[in-house]
Amino acid sequence: MKDFDAWCIEKQKINNIRHGYPKRREIWWASIGVNIGHEQDGVGKLFERPVLVIKRFANDTCLVIPMTKSGGNARFYYKLSRGDVISYLALTQSRTVSSKRLSRNIRRLDLDEFNNIINKMKNINGIK
Repeated sequence: MKDFDAWCIEKQKINNIRHGYPKRREIWWASIGVNIGHEQDGVGKLFERPVLVIKRFANDTCLVIPMTKSGGNARFYYKLSRGDVISYLALTQSRTVSSKRLSRNIRRLDLDEFNNIINKMKNINGIK
């Protein structure tokens, strides 16, 4: 059961916070909340999930891709490995978010891997 009420309370707190200024290729913890249907939800009391910053549109908004521990159809996910830790980018779930949702910077991807992600995203979304 999704707890939309608790997310609404947390969302009001997040709206009054400023954490940082994300850059392309960075992975951040983001409070993405409780969402509708099969959209990626955040977990824990802050409704968080790691996201990859694809593009910053100003200091206040950015395009992100949420990460998950399990990849479904390989066509729609990009596998990231760092040591023994494996995670997946849910490429079809990219979305624009306020940078207020971003709380902690995790790391920055190298340019080659980031470009591979962008190319795969373009292929599955039919972007020229």
